[in-house]
Amino acid sequence: MPLIARLHMQRNKTIHLVILASALLSLLLVSTTYSSFTFAQNSQTKFRAKLDSNNEVPPLNSTAEGIATFKLKDNAINTKINITGINDVTMAHIHAGKSGENGDPIVDLLKTGNKTKIPGGVAIVGSFKASDFEGAMKGKALAALQSAMGTNETYVNIHTKDHPDGEIRGQIKPKGSSTSATPTQ
Repeated sequence: MPLIARLHMQRNKTIHLVILASALLSLLLVSTTYSSFTFAQNSQTKFRAKLDSNNEVPPLNSTAEGIATFKLKDNAINTKINITGINDVTMAHIHAGKSGENGDPIVDLLKTGNKTKIPGGVAIVGSFKASDFEGAMKGKALAALQSAMGTNETYVNIHTKDHPDGEIRGQIKPKGSSTSATPTQ
């Protein structure tokens, strides 16, 4: 075989190897990026909900508002809820459900926490474990709720005597993400 023909064949093999190596490197880069993103989503340990009557389904007219924070620590989630504008909290739950949807309770925050009157409102501080789950989460691991909280599939609902279905509500989101008070539908 002439030398020029051999050089062309060698060049074609080299080009094919470069293309193949580039494709494999791209695939490795995409899979590493995706797994890092998935790990970051699943490793979220702090969550927040802005509680407002406009988030209720249907929306209510109330001046009450609040902030709920959740922090994963060991095998529990620590909770802290500060509410202003109401003093007669009868129930406080984490519910399964997206914005604009009503869902079933999955954690009773008054059962797992302590309610204290503060000037102008109420504070609820507590901690819960997977064994405290009810409804759709009963029997599931803490990671299942952590995942649902990280994908905006849970909300906090604060119930009162005047509004037994809920007076203020807020979607639980990873801390640092948008916590708009108006529901998105």
